[in-house]
This record gives sequence, C-alpha cells and structure tokens, in this order.
Amino acid sequence: MKPRHAAALALVGWYLLQPPWIGPILDLRTPLLKWVNLGAFDSDEQCEHAKADIVNGFKGDLDSAEGKAPDSNDVTTLEAADSAAEMSECVSTDDPRLNRK
Repeated sequence: MKPRHAAALALVGWYLLQPPWIGPILDLRTPLLKWVNLGAFDSDEQCEHAKADIVNGFKGDLDSAEGKAPDSNDVTTLEAADSAAEMSECVSTDDPRLNRK
C-alpha cells in the first residue's frame, strides 16, 4: 500500500446517523446527507457500541414507563425514540452517499 493510501485510510471515521422525522414518522427515504448526526467515532465498532447503548437505554426507559398509566404519552414517546435509535446507521465518513455534490 502506498503511504498516501494508508494516510487516507487513517482519516476515515464513522458517523451515527438517525433518519429525520417527517411529522409522526421516520423518513427512511431522505438522503443520508440530511439524516441527524448523533455522534462521530473513530471506528465502526465504537459507533455500533454507541448505537447499542442508546437502544438499550430506551429499552430500559420503556421497561420503567410500562408501569405507568396506560394512557401515558411517555410510553409512546419512548417507543418512537427507540424505533428511531434502532433505525440509526453507522456510516463511514467516506461513504459516497454523504457526498455533497
């Protein structure tokens, strides 16, 4: 591998991106460039770990909220946030779908 290629590989990072909300639904058809950036990471493994932490956090919150009154908006809100977290994707910073052109 040529040195310049090795340097380029070293600069690749990862974004945890979440699809945007369009009204009450997640819009999975929106180009990745317009997804919400939840964080930047040095490796795919770190990104996936962060995603898992977010999803598990919402699941824990959901477990706690289920004991509340059935008409509670908390459960619905947490379910929506959990769905959004599960739909999030780890994307390489050099992914062509992030190209601004």
